[in-house]
Amino acid sequence: MSKRTNPLIRRTTPQPALEPEIVDDEGGADIIPMNETFPGMPPMSVREKKRLAELEDVVTRNFKAFYEVGSALREISESLLYRETHSNFADYVKDLWDMARARAYQMIDAANIVDRLLPLEEELSTNCRRNEVVYHGGQSKMVLPQNERQARALAKYPEDKQIQIWREAVETADGRITAAHIKQTARRIHGEIVKNTIKKAKTETSSPAVKMSNAFRQAFNAMMDAINDERLKDWKETDPNEAARFVHALLQAIQHPL
Repeated sequence: MSKRTNPLIRRTTPQPALEPEIVDDEGGADIIPMNETFPGMPPMSVREKKRLAELEDVVTRNFKAFYEVGSALREISESLLYRETHSNFADYVKDLWDMARARAYQMIDAANIVDRLLPLEEELSTNCRRNEVVYHGGQSKMVLPQNERQARALAKYPEDKQIQIWREAVETADGRITAAHIKQTARRIHGEIVKNTIKKAKTETSSPAVKMSNAFRQAFNAMMDAINDERLKDWKETDPNEAARFVHALLQAIQHPL
């Protein structure tokens, strides 16, 4: 297996621009007078912002390990490099690293996600610094996942949708990209697909050329609306597996010979 280069960046937060020091009435140095993002929170000083950037550097350097470790475990597993001491990969990671097999494969999956998104980095390379793309207004956003949580959030979705989900998550994130934002992005993309599918189905059934009674057409449209409503509620009131079973039963009833 060829060696893989680590595509991860070195910082999650850009260095803050230097701001003029402001001295408060009690002699405190460089206090910014207002927290515009969260008014109920105490303001951040320039010194605190600098310290935050330093600490995030530490966090980023450690977060990079998720890709490096996952890539290493993948090669050990795929090339059977454990075979002199262990008969299987699960025993190897348990004995040497006190790691469950499932955990090892979580890290491998996270590394796979980063590798799968590498074409996106190349696609945006004309606007990129290393693993970072600059958008309107000079704001910079990450091109590749910066931690395992982001990668694992993407791993829940089909491989052919992961690049689309991540691209839109990057473009729509206001600051850091959270696992929750990735999920919301995936739901929005899936929602558009479902919405268009329902719209197309309704349009087709409304055609005079379609032989269908008004009662059946109304029932069909109501069923499609109900499915979309449950999807928008994140299936909190209806089990999607039960809904699929119900629709499958309808299909069987239609196809069953008289």
